[in-house]
Amino acid sequence: MAQESPRKEVRHPLEELANGMTPQARLGTTQEKNTPFPSTSVKRASPSDDYGPEQNKYPRYNGGLQVLPVSMVKTLLQKYEMERPQKSEAAMQHILDRAKSSQDMLLALENTLKANNQLASELKIEADNARWSAVEAKTAIAKAQSDHKKEMEKIKEQVEREMNKLRKETERDAKKKFKRQDKQSAEHQRRTEQSRQAKQQHRRQEDFQQKAAEQQRQHEEAQLKAAEEHRREEERLKAAKEQRQREEARVQAEKERQREEEVRVEAAEKRQRDEAARFEAEKKREREQAEKKRQRQEEARLQAEQLARQQAEAQRQRTELARFKGQQAQAARDVLIRPLDPKWEQRVAKAMATTNGTDTLAVNPEGTPLTRYAFGKILPQTGADGRSVESTMTSAGQKNVDGWINDDAIDSWMCTVVNAKLKDEAERSGDGVPKMASFNCGWYSTFKNRGVQALKRWSSRKGMGGKKLLSVERVFMPLNVGAHWVLLIVSPRARTIEFLDSNRGNADKWFGVVRKWLNMELGDYYHADEWKELGTQSQRQLNQDDCGIFTCMNALASAKGKSFADIHAVNGMADARRMMVAVFLNGGLHGDWRL
Repeated sequence: MAQESPRKEVRHPLEELANGMTPQARLGTTQEKNTPFPSTSVKRASPSDDYGPEQNKYPRYNGGLQVLPVSMVKTLLQKYEMERPQKSEAAMQHILDRAKSSQDMLLALENTLKANNQLASELKIEADNARWSAVEAKTAIAKAQSDHKKEMEKIKEQVEREMNKLRKETERDAKKKFKRQDKQSAEHQRRTEQSRQAKQQHRRQEDFQQKAAEQQRQHEEAQLKAAEEHRREEERLKAAKEQRQREEARVQAEKERQREEEVRVEAAEKRQRDEAARFEAEKKREREQAEKKRQRQEEARLQAEQLARQQAEAQRQRTELARFKGQQAQAARDVLIRPLDPKWEQRVAKAMATTNGTDTLAVNPEGTPLTRYAFGKILPQTGADGRSVESTMTSAGQKNVDGWINDDAIDSWMCTVVNAKLKDEAERSGDGVPKMASFNCGWYSTFKNRGVQALKRWSSRKGMGGKKLLSVERVFMPLNVGAHWVLLIVSPRARTIEFLDSNRGNADKWFGVVRKWLNMELGDYYHADEWKELGTQSQRQLNQDDCGIFTCMNALASAKGKSFADIHAVNGMADARRMMVAVFLNGGLHGDWRL
């Protein structure tokens, strides 16, 4: 056995355990007796202590471990086995105390969280009364509460995991307690590892506590910040309230000043009113004097005016009577079909009393004579024997049917209407084109027998050939279709075509005839799409005899600008027939029968 060198200052860990010295005491740290875990007041060991790197775990001598006698080792092991159960129980108790302390800490944290939640609710209620900045404080409080709650939940979960881990480790160590009795060095290493783990666990707990304290501090700072924001908001609101009160006081002072000014102005106005009343009284006296003078003058003037009014009233009555008679005459002219007054009834009866059909009773504006026979076609007469007077009259080429108007009457009426319109409107326009014209009843026979070109001479004779036609307002084109009279009205200025049939026949054929004539007459100036075919309707005839009368009355209505609906088929159009005879006897639409 090698000779041992002196080493009094170097002690083996087992010797230290035998003497009740822990590794921490050997390094100069403090540790409670019979407690394998460091207290909260013990400074955390550095990596260079006994539980640090491997080279610092045991003291070395001459480059190796110190060797103890066998007897000393046995003594130390026996002592260790006796103290071991007590230390294990103490360690378990310490762990349970730590766990209970952690639970108490969690309970305290939960109470703190509840208090914080209650405080947050109060702050929220107060913040609701604040304006826009209170919303920011509420957001900060809610965020701080949420963050604190999350951190508390994390800490609680970590503590529970550590407690479960420690519990499992303790149970595992208890099961292995009897298996390690024969392994002294291994048992020492296990205790050492447990102590290291306990210290690490303690360090983690301290970290958790510090983190929880830091979270609590941050939460308190957030609360303080929110409270400060709330305080500043209250101060701002208070300042705003004071400013508003000052403004109200200023406004009140301004109102008071205005009231004083109003009182002053009212006093000035009262003085002015008094002065005006005095002045008005003086003026009133002057006016009364002037009024008396004026009344005297007025009496004289009234006497003179009364005489003048009497003279003026007499003149006015005479003028009013003349105006009334003129209005009556105008109203009579405005009626399209006028009944005859007694004077004209007598004159028509006298003319129709003639029995010779060849007697000329009137001449139309173109110089064509109108015989008693033509008049009889317009207004048939009945003899004493009840027979038609016209039945004894004959005319070459004419059917002797009572009430059927003939070509002479139609042509003469159209000529009369056009002539009256031209005279009323200064006859012709500046370029010599008539504003209104009419074709005689034979135009369609010419068109049918000789073609549309034959009508060109008709237009030229009327002074409306070629482009001149577009300056004409209206052209009347009567025609007889199978013993039935109809009327075509062409309005070149308005580019319209009308077909008036008292039996409401189809107009398509006649629109086509008119368009052929327009195309021929206008040539390049004719644009078919410019011309519209109106759906104008004539009033219906109530018998088989009035188609010619309707044709004449439709032309008259068009010339006067009246509606065709103003033509009423009353009593066989007797009033219209009598009016036509009266107009012919009058020599046209003038005088009593002015258009």
